[in-house]
Formats: sequence, C-alpha cells, structure tokens
Amino acid sequence: MLFENIYDLTLTGFSWLNTPFSELETQEGMLGTGNFGEVYEVYSLDDIEPDYQLVVKQFKGPTDSQKKGFATIVELQKRLQQYLQKSYPNNPDGFLRQYPGLLALPLCSFRSTLNGEDVLAYCSLNLNGAGFVDLEKLGEATSEADLLIDSYMVKRFETRLLTGYRFISALAFLKDELRFQHADIKAESVFINLETNVAALIDFDGGVAYSRFLTRPTTFGTLRDLWLAPEIAESADNEDHNRTHPVSWESDYWSASVGLYYLLDLHLPYQFLEQTSNAYQDYFNRFTWPEADYQGEEEWIDYQTGFVNKLHGSVTALFRKTFGKG
Repeated sequence: MLFENIYDLTLTGFSWLNTPFSELETQEGMLGTGNFGEVYEVYSLDDIEPDYQLVVKQFKGPTDSQKKGFATIVELQKRLQQYLQKSYPNNPDGFLRQYPGLLALPLCSFRSTLNGEDVLAYCSLNLNGAGFVDLEKLGEATSEADLLIDSYMVKRFETRLLTGYRFISALAFLKDELRFQHADIKAESVFINLETNVAALIDFDGGVAYSRFLTRPTTFGTLRDLWLAPEIAESADNEDHNRTHPVSWESDYWSASVGLYYLLDLHLPYQFLEQTSNAYQDYFNRFTWPEADYQGEEEWIDYQTGFVNKLHGSVTALFRKTFGKG
C-alpha cells in the first residue's frame, strides 16, 4: 500500500524519524483494525527502508470521530514539541529514556491520498518489532501466553513494581505536563517488554489534549472491559450501548490503577465479577474490596486478599482507596 503526495507532515522531533518524506509504503497485510483506523507496518519512506521498525495508523475517508482523533494527535505533537524544546533542547531522545512508557508516542502525522481517497495518518514505533507484547495476549489460553506469564512472574516483585512505575509515570507526565488524557487504558493499549521491564502505551488518538475547545475524549472507553471504571461501565445501556457518563480524569485514575495492579501480579482487582451493568454497584452494596463472598470464587478471592495484605502499606492503602467503593 502506497501513501502518495504526503502533505502537512509534522515531525515530533525524535531521532527515530526526523527526516521529511513525501511517500510511504507499507508491508502487505494489516496488523490491526478498529473503530479508529487501520494499522500497517512501514516498509519504506521515499523508497528507503527506515532505520527503525515503524507502524502507520491510517484513517481512510475519515469520519468525524476519526478527524477528531487525528486532530488530537497533532495537538499532542505540538505540546510535546514545546516541552522537548524547553526541557530537552539538545537531546529529545533523553526524554524517552526518562519516560520509556511513552516509546510509542506519535513520531509524525500527515495527510495523503490512497487510491484516490483522502487519508489522515500518523506513525509510531512498532513495539512488536522492539520486543514488546500486548498485555491482552497474556490473558489468552495458549502455551505462548503461559510462557510469557511464567517469564514475568519469576521476576522479583521490585522489578514488577518498576514496570508498573514506568507505566504510571507515563500517564502522569501526559496529565501533568501536557494536559493530555488517554481515556482508553486497557490491556490492548499496553505493551510490555519482558527484557527491559517497560510497559508502554499505544493508541493516543482516542484521548483529548484539553483546551477551551477540546473538552472530551474521542472515546468513552471499551464497553465491558475489566479495566473500565464502574461509573462508565454502569452508565452503559446493555441494549443500545448508549453511555451517559463521560470519561474523566477520575475514570482514567481507576483504569491506571487497574493497570498498575495487573502489572504487579497479572490478575485484575475485580476479576471475579461478571461484567453486567449493575455488577459493581451490587458489590459495593455488599462488600469492601478486596473482601467478597461469591460462590465458586472462594479460592480466587482468598488468594487476592492475601496478595493485597502482603503489599507495602502505602501501596495497599492506594488500592483499597481506589477500588474500595469505586
């Protein structure tokens, strides 16, 4: 697939991709697809193979929500450029060493045509090619997933905590320095490298770079996902999926805490709940996390309670405060 006549090219400034180009060719075969576009591996830029493995996410014949997602990427780049010029004027790559959880930030964005249709697109590092695997794969019932889980869980707890810290630090930077909210934090959006102990985020186009004019993310989060905050999950009508409660900083805080918890022990704080519209409220009316009494889940709940009680006091307090009543 060939993107021709590229224009409005914006380079973020990292060394992985800092030379302008007018054509981009992809490998055959899509890597992934969803509501917000299609992802392909980059084969060449102006007929030259890039030094690093890259992916391009494209929005062909873009919808209004995809245009908003692309505008979000461009604004995120703009704010990141300003930060890098101020804090890393001579070494922008040093930023990624401090915040490795942001390795998949947009490297460039552009407009183009593809088979005669207008296209919006942006490129980022191919995390799969850099030794990462998305957390969703760890939940699959496969021998590969079992090996990955075993490789991770033999690491010292302090190492897993470092991985979680890098994940949380990435989100904290986006919020505190760029006023950017990811808004769709879930297993599919987090990739982990078992060699470098880094958990990195992808899919920034569903978020929002807050301003007077940008006040809501493009996404409402993923329905029935175990990382989704209770108020978002329960505001969804199971028949028409019409969600009335907007994603907020607070709901992202919940999802980020779920991610941190998962990176410590590869299980979820409410893994025992059925994903129904009133499951959380029923739980909150009867129990205080992590305690519970669900038939058939006794062994799992006992394990989780023991795990939480073994954590450092401040970490236990954080999780109890976050997950205790939603």
